[in-house]
Amino acid sequence: MVNPKILSFATMKGGTGKTNVAFNLVGFLAKENKKVLVIDFDSQGNMTSNFNISQFTERYDSISNVLKNDIAPINVILEKPIADMPTVDLIPSDKGLTATEMELISVTLRHGIMKKWMKKNKEYLSKYDYVICDTPPAMSISNLNALFISDSIIIVTEIGMHSIQGAMNIMSQWDSLCNELEIENNICGLLINKYDKRIKISKDFIHYVHQNPILKELSFDTIIPNNIRLQETSLVNLPISYYDVKNAGYLAYVEFVKELKEIEAI
Repeated sequence: MVNPKILSFATMKGGTGKTNVAFNLVGFLAKENKKVLVIDFDSQGNMTSNFNISQFTERYDSISNVLKNDIAPINVILEKPIADMPTVDLIPSDKGLTATEMELISVTLRHGIMKKWMKKNKEYLSKYDYVICDTPPAMSISNLNALFISDSIIIVTEIGMHSIQGAMNIMSQWDSLCNELEIENNICGLLINKYDKRIKISKDFIHYVHQNPILKELSFDTIIPNNIRLQETSLVNLPISYYDVKNAGYLAYVEFVKELKEIEAI
C-alpha cells in the first residue's frame, strides 16, 4: 500500500491566484494519467467552482462533513467531476465551512482531524498518486489541517508588497508551529504568480525578492505570467494543459512541473 504524495498551496492574502495554480498543476498530473484527489479547504469554494460545481445550486457533502462528522471517503468524494480528466476526483468545499470551524474551536487536537481521517481511511485513499489541497488565505482550522497532512507546501504570491508580506507571514507562523510541535517545516518553495514584464513594478518586485536571502532561497526559478488564457481556465473549467498548450502560461507551468519533480515534490 503506497501513500499518495500530498501538496498544499497556501498564502495569507487573497487574490494571488493560488487556486488557479493548484488547478493547473492538477491538469498536468492528469495528463500524465496520475490519479489525483483534490481537496478544497476554502469556504469560498473557488476550487470547487473550477470543477463546475456550484455550492449555491447543488447539494453535496463537503470537507465540512469530513472535519465535523468523520464522513467516509466514498460518501464525500465526487468522482470524475470534469469529464476530460477522468483520473481526478474532488472533495468540495461549501459556505458552511466557516460555521464548522467555529464548532471545532473547542475540540482537542483540532489541527490533526484530517490527519487522523486520512490514517483511518488509508486503504481507500491509497489508490491516489497525489492529493492536492487548496487552502484559505488565513491560518484557520481548515488551513492547519491541510498543512499538517502535507508532504510539501507551496506558498504563492502575486506581484505586490502586501502579497509578499502575506507570504512571509504564513511562512513565519508555520515555522513557529513546526518548532513548537517538533515537526519538520515542509514548505518547499515560493511561487511568483501574475508576473507582467511590461510593468516596471513587476521587475522591481523580482529584484526585491532576489535581494532577500530567505525569499531568494525559497523562490522557484519559474515565474508564472499574468495572461488572459490562464485567467480563462477557471471560466471554462479546464486547466491550461487541456485548454491551450500554445500559450506562454502553459510553457511556464511545464517549467514549474519540472522544478517540482527535481525536488521530488511530485
